[in-house]
Amino acid sequence: MPNPDVDALAGWDEEVPVPLDHPALPEGIRRAVLAMWRPTDNLHRVPCTMGVEWWLIDEDGELVEGFWQE
Repeated sequence: MPNPDVDALAGWDEEVPVPLDHPALPEGIRRAVLAMWRPTDNLHRVPCTMGVEWWLIDEDGELVEGFWQE
């Protein structure tokens, strides 16, 4: 069964941050990210075999936290 969240961002370049107000960003992921968000952070969406990973990256390009969506 298709996942509308994945489909809405199909083709999204992994190098381009996903805005926190993007309508396809799952609410649970948005809340978790906002709990640790800093203004210089970026959120990236990475498709994987298990679903979708969302990576919160700091200004130095380091992974702050990873979030998973099945």
